[in-house]
Amino acid sequence: MPDTATLTTRLEEAEAARHRLMTGAQEASVEYAGFKTSFSATDLARLDAYIAELRRDLGIEAPASQRRRARRVLF
Repeated sequence: MPDTATLTTRLEEAEAARHRLMTGAQEASVEYAGFKTSFSATDLARLDAYIAELRRDLGIEAPASQRRRARRVLF
């Protein structure tokens, strides 16, 4: 597993790529593990999964909007 600094850099790059896609860029590239991967707006879910994986590896909690809420059961 890469060190914290490497994971942090990858997370920053991935979040910047997501921002570029959300603001209208047709494609954004991220380099990790020696590979360069390009994401398009249609790959947003895959990019979100990569960001979530990096956050999990860093021990960063998911944003409140992505956390699962408790369900209430009524009888």
